[in-house]
Amino acid sequence: METRITLTNVRDGNPQDLMSFFGEFGDVQLERLAIAAKGEFDLIQILITIAGTWAAERYILDPLADRLDSWKKAVTSLVGKQFEITVHFRNGQVTSIETIAISNPFILGKMLQILKSVSDLLANKSAEVALDKVLIVPNGSNDPLIIGHQGNRPTHIIDLISKTIMPIKDREEEDPEVAFWEIEQLGSEIEYLQKLSGDHSGEIKALEDEIMEKVAIWLQ
Repeated sequence: METRITLTNVRDGNPQDLMSFFGEFGDVQLERLAIAAKGEFDLIQILITIAGTWAAERYILDPLADRLDSWKKAVTSLVGKQFEITVHFRNGQVTSIETIAISNPFILGKMLQILKSVSDLLANKSAEVALDKVLIVPNGSNDPLIIGHQGNRPTHIIDLISKTIMPIKDREEEDPEVAFWEIEQLGSEIEYLQKLSGDHSGEIKALEDEIMEKVAIWLQ
């Protein structure tokens, strides 16, 4: 396993725990980027590359997901930051499992277990559903929205609770790429509100409801 950790505009916080966590399973590279941008932001991007397919994930994602306490310690050392995590398979039907920027502490704590659960479900359904990429989008709850893609086109919704992969229906009047990009933006708005001080539960609930309404249209 190879892991690349990129710290963008991250000025405080020690990434050593994060590097040590992944270092037990393979090579780890650290890169720091300082990008001048409008507004303050910091982002930690983690790219995990596995030189294999579903057989390899047993030796990588299984032990990573089982070390939940160590993972929580690693991300807590960089508390208040946003994370993007990508698992890239060099040889396999699904090439990557990705997240948008996530700061929700609960979701972050569960993230490796979520990645493992997605991988398991896709492995069991590989003969039925062909996907190239899976994107995990927070929606304000403890269970994120998981969208399967064929190329750049969203084609399925993955439900880990019911262990089902539901096809997105064709709608002549609307492009699914545009519709699900808008849904991703709503997820990003939720993430932003969760980082702010004060009570934004009403706004978050409204955005979460909007996400679920938009998704339901494509599953009817």
